[in-house]
Amino acid sequence: MPRFLPRLAKLPLTGKLIIPPKKQQPPSFEPVSRPPPVDPSRSLLLTPGNVITNSRDYERHKTRAPVFRLRRTKTTPSDLREMTSEERLLWSNPYLRMLGSPLRLCTLSKRVLPTDLMIRMAIMRAPQTLRTVKKKSSRMLVPDGVLHPAFKSKRSTTASYMLCSRSAFSALHLPRWAFLYDAVVSPRLPEQISHHLRLRVLQEVVLLIKSLRECSGSPLPILRRLRRSEWVQLKETGILPFPGALAVVVLPPVNRDPETKQRQNSEAAMSASPLEELPRADPKREPLPLSVLYPTSAPVPLGEWPTFFPSTSPANTMPPPLAVEQVPLFNSVALFPGRTHRAKLYELFTEILGLQGKSRSSAKMTTNKGDNKASHAFLLCSSDEVDVGALGIALWRIRMWETN
Repeated sequence: MPRFLPRLAKLPLTGKLIIPPKKQQPPSFEPVSRPPPVDPSRSLLLTPGNVITNSRDYERHKTRAPVFRLRRTKTTPSDLREMTSEERLLWSNPYLRMLGSPLRLCTLSKRVLPTDLMIRMAIMRAPQTLRTVKKKSSRMLVPDGVLHPAFKSKRSTTASYMLCSRSAFSALHLPRWAFLYDAVVSPRLPEQISHHLRLRVLQEVVLLIKSLRECSGSPLPILRRLRRSEWVQLKETGILPFPGALAVVVLPPVNRDPETKQRQNSEAAMSASPLEELPRADPKREPLPLSVLYPTSAPVPLGEWPTFFPSTSPANTMPPPLAVEQVPLFNSVALFPGRTHRAKLYELFTEILGLQGKSRSSAKMTTNKGDNKASHAFLLCSSDEVDVGALGIALWRIRMWETN
C-alpha cells in the first residue's frame, strides 16, 4: 500500500486514465542477425553464417517458462458392460460354450474342432529320473492346460491339440508319432489325462463355492437332492422333467474303510499327482455306465408331427421327428473311481447345500420319511448368476474321454 499511493498521486485527476506501457527489456541472449539474401549465382555453403554450417548459432539458448493449461479430460466409453438376458442364457448353456470355444487343428484327425472338445498337449523336459541314454528321452509329451488356470497356469506357449478320447490317444504309442514329436510318450499318459479331467471337476466346484460366497443377494438354488419319489419316477418313466436341469449326479457317501473303520480322508484330493491305485472291476458284476442321457419331455407321437410340406405321397407326408433335449445322469462310481475324489466331491456338494440355506421344502425333505426323504441323486441346475456352465463342461469332457 505505501508504494501504491505515490503512484496514484502522480496520475491526473481529470481526463482519460492512460496506463503507461511497460518497458521492453532487452533479450537475455544476443539475437542472431538474419543471414544475407541468397545469391543464386553463389552456393549457400559459401555464404558466411549460413544455416547449414553454423546451425548452432540458430538454436535457442533459453527455453520458455512452462505454462500450465487446464484441459478437460476426455472420457472414453469403456468396453465393460452388463450382459443382456439373452447373453446370460447362452453363457449358462455349457454345450453352446463348448461349440463357441476357439477352433484348432486336431493332430490325430486333421480336423478343425473347438478346443473344449480336445486336449492340449505340450512338450516338456523330462525329469532326470526318467531320462535314459537316448537323446529324445529328455523330452516328454504331457497334457498342459487341462487344469483350471486359477490352480495351475499353462507352462508352454506353443502346443498341439488332440481329440478328447481315450481310444484316440492309444495311437500315440506308435513309432511314427514318437518320431514326429521327437519326444517320449509315457505309457501312463491316458491315466494322467484321466486324473486331470476329474481334478478339473473338483476345481470347478471349489470356484463355484467361492462365487456363491461372494454373490450378493440370494441366487436361485443350483444344487438340490432329488426326493425318493422323484428318483423312482425318473427310473420308471425315463423322463427328467426339471426346468433348467444341467446334470444329475448319483453320489452316495463313501463307506468307511472295512479295516480301519474310518471315513475316507479327502485332504489330498486336490493333488495333481495320482493318489491311489484304482480298484479293479469285479468280472462277475456288470459295470455301471458312466452316464445315461434322459429326455426332458416325452417324445412327440407319430400322429402329432407337424406337416410342413404337404404331398400326395404317404412317404413324404411326415417330416423327421423333432429333437428332444436330453440331460446326462452320471454315476459317481464310474465318474470318480477313486474313493478320495468321491469323498471330496460329496463334501463340496454338501457345502453348496449349506451355503444355499435350508428352505422349507428342503427342511421337510430331511424330516419326513418314506418317499419324501432325500435320495443320493444331486440335481445340478444352470444359472445366469454364477458360472455353473463351466462345471457342466468339465463333466461332459469326462464323458467324451471315457465313452469315445
